[in-house]
Amino acid sequence: MIVTIPLDAYPNQTVSSIIAGQRWTFTLQTRLDHLYATVENENQGTLVLNRICVDGAFITPNLVFIDTQGNSDPIYSGLNEVGRYKLVWTDEA
Repeated sequence: MIVTIPLDAYPNQTVSSIIAGQRWTFTLQTRLDHLYATVENENQGTLVLNRICVDGAFITPNLVFIDTQGNSDPIYSGLNEVGRYKLVWTDEA
């Protein structure tokens, strides 16, 4: 299963999604022109705290940012529905 997490083009945001039967919360913060992620779920609590987001590098074993137009690291202005950066959850190998 592959799920794209819906995001907005805001520098700081928190979104929640139900994935594989669990509620996940994703907090994104922009600091010094870099995006940082905190990831939590309802069963395990905080899994990642303030990890820098890099194109193609997994934030957790199932969560990754993808640049749909190249290989740049994500920035908040490209996070909306039609933006170039997608936050993707996958359970595929």
